[in-house]
Amino acid sequence: MKLKAFIAILMLSQLAQAQLTAEEKQSTLKSMFDILSKKYVKEEATEEIEQRLTKHYLNGRYDSLISEEDFAFSVTEDLREITQDLHLGLTYYPVENSENVVESDEKEKEEYLKMVLGSSGFGFRKKEILPGNIGYLEIPLFGPLDRVADTLVDAMHKVADTDALILDLRECRGSMDQNTVPFLLGYFFQDPVHLMDFHIRETNFIRQFWSVAWVPGKKYLNKPVYVLTSGRTFSGGEALAFLMQKRQRATIIGNITRGGSHPFQLMRLNNKFGVNVPYSTSVDPVDGSSWEGVGVNPDIFVDTKLALHEAHLLALHDLLEKNSGVERKRLADIIEKQQADKPIFKHLTFKLKAFPEAKKVIVTGSFNSWERESLFMERKGDEWILSTEVSPGRHTYNFIVDGKWILDPANPEIEKGEFENSVVLVK
Repeated sequence: MKLKAFIAILMLSQLAQAQLTAEEKQSTLKSMFDILSKKYVKEEATEEIEQRLTKHYLNGRYDSLISEEDFAFSVTEDLREITQDLHLGLTYYPVENSENVVESDEKEKEEYLKMVLGSSGFGFRKKEILPGNIGYLEIPLFGPLDRVADTLVDAMHKVADTDALILDLRECRGSMDQNTVPFLLGYFFQDPVHLMDFHIRETNFIRQFWSVAWVPGKKYLNKPVYVLTSGRTFSGGEALAFLMQKRQRATIIGNITRGGSHPFQLMRLNNKFGVNVPYSTSVDPVDGSSWEGVGVNPDIFVDTKLALHEAHLLALHDLLEKNSGVERKRLADIIEKQQADKPIFKHLTFKLKAFPEAKKVIVTGSFNSWERESLFMERKGDEWILSTEVSPGRHTYNFIVDGKWILDPANPEIEKGEFENSVVLVK
């Protein structure tokens, strides 16, 4: 046998072995139905989930999906179409050692945690003092409290003596610990405040969350706070915005958030898949409201990329009204300079060839805080096109084709990290 033919046969054999079988799909779905029936917070939806996904399976909807990633994506899309729950989903989550799943899971989680925390500055990507003595903290996520407490305390210590504070949650995708947001909120209230309740479906238990009574260092009391949000802000990030807004402790500036309030846990189904199970509701203890499915509406709607500039000006104007004499003149000078330094944007055109049957194509990236429902591309000829304004500098981005994230096939510049993103430099 010739070498090329042998290699081809070997590759086909390996591919066949790697393909997801009908039995694996069926058993995965059954295991998922069993868990959802016991734990999923929307109990009334579990029967419909099982009926509709079983029908999809029997009708061959998943037959052509031979990769684990494609199967997980398709099932997740179906789950969310039924429930509108952005936390619910099937995930491809293979283990290194199928004989010791627990040990392998723990190793994987620890490696993932280190990577995520390291790339996010342990929850605080930027800690700055802006002109006019305005504190600024950019928070991409809320990590486990035992891993990020020192960084959190250091961040609040840095801004302790500022006259106003901006919390930037435009790229905050959630919280990895239910205790981190209540701990941070302890800095903004003199006495403990009943923040929210978790109604856990399986046990019918209600867990209360309060802001902590004592925090290391100074509390940030009686000073204005501004929270920046976007269509990317999700889950734990939404919780902070929602709770500060409800208690009239902050002004929310930016765009409406994604709308996911259900706490979830990843549960192993087999050695290839896990399911993210929302197991409780998060509700305001006063009126029972939440941001699930509706998001948090800002007090002031602003284009996401201008939110920081506008919040900074608003903070300066608010301080100007409270001061007189030399300090008022100083603030007026800063305001004039900030107004003159309004961000400059340049036109950038994105193009994506092929995908003629796609129903919805979106481009998203660091230039719009990774919002998923704002920059819709238009089909022209044999490609999808969108022109938008972005600030000069280096930006990462992706296309979203009918819900699936893809790199720009025409751009070889890729940034690798927690996620892979295409890179563009705008001069």
